[in-house]
Amino acid sequence: AVLRNAAEWKRVAGEFVSTLPADAIRRLSDASTVVVVPDAALWRFPFEALPTADGYLADGPSVSYAASVTSALQSREAPSSEGSRTLVAVAAPEISPAVKDRVLLTAPGWTLRSPDVAKAEIASLNRADTAAQENEQGPLVLIGTDATEAQLREQAPQALLLHVAAPFRVNAASPLFSPLLLGGDATD
Repeated sequence: AVLRNAAEWKRVAGEFVSTLPADAIRRLSDASTVVVVPDAALWRFPFEALPTADGYLADGPSVSYAASVTSALQSREAPSSEGSRTLVAVAAPEISPAVKDRVLLTAPGWTLRSPDVAKAEIASLNRADTAAQENEQGPLVLIGTDATEAQLREQAPQALLLHVAAPFRVNAASPLFSPLLLGGDATD
């Protein structure tokens, strides 16, 4: 509701701005790019809408977000096709009963889709994959007990394409807390 009322937003945002160093907003406004690395509740704060002397922060620089300083600084080159897999897919993980119980407690309305749906999705990808460069490995499908976080982390860097057909839930309020359920030990 505060964002719908420009005067009220400027008042509330002004309280936040007053906690920043004196010339912070001017320096942000003068930049060509601003990368925000918010913590905790600041993920909900629309930094693009910070009031500036001439309007709002997004009127000037390009504003983007990073999950961590490491991810912002770490630029990763795309994998070369030599030795790469055309596709790594993870689907229909075998979810432990402990994880299923935790899902029921924390998100009672969330229905996990049938593993058969994910398997059919992956089967259609395999049929569509023409993969044919000589120096590429064929598709790798991690399914059932192989659809674990450890396997995905190991195989994903070699993938030209990555497809995930596993249960997930987007947390709009805190995107970093959006769960993707994979197999493996419930304590992992």
